[in-house]
Amino acid sequence: MHQAATHSKDTIYKAAYIDIPEVEQTYKFIGSRSAGRWGYGMGINEYQVSVGDNDAPSRDELGFTASLHDNDVIRLVLERAKTAREGVDIVTGLVSEFGQAWNGIMFEIGDPNEL
Repeated sequence: MHQAATHSKDTIYKAAYIDIPEVEQTYKFIGSRSAGRWGYGMGINEYQVSVGDNDAPSRDELGFTASLHDNDVIRLVLERAKTAREGVDIVTGLVSEFGQAWNGIMFEIGDPNEL
């Protein structure tokens, strides 16, 4: 379990492949990972926002350059979203700004009112 935290404006989140600015406030969450895997594949936060991902083979071929790993995205949604819709906005904003390291990833984001 990760506790909620307040961060200074110059705090950096160290992702798997890149570093990005941390937000001022993060939320309490619990995450789960597959044995032997890095990062979280799913979790739920204190606002009952749940997120998971799944590989979805696609024709898109990314260069696997320095950008966000899908498990980073899951953690960042858990730390930053109060609703499922806010989680979707966080994913699209992060991937637009910092890129996605893996191709063909689906994210499932839900809260008590929306999926």
